[in-house]
Amino acid sequence: MKLQPLAQWKCDACGQIIASPEAGWVEWMAGPTPGTKAHGFRIVHNSNRCQYPSSARA
Repeated sequence: MKLQPLAQWKCDACGQIIASPEAGWVEWMAGPTPGTKAHGFRIVHNSNRCQYPSSARA
């Protein structure tokens, strides 16, 4: 059985459909110091409304 490639994704922030690869991205939180593990991976719309807040990204 041959699988069809994914065509849509669900935004982990707002729960709405991301209809194309151009409309979304994968983001994550970096550790507080170099060499620490990244965490909080998620697929979101590529707009400020769904991204981690800037205070969390600093």
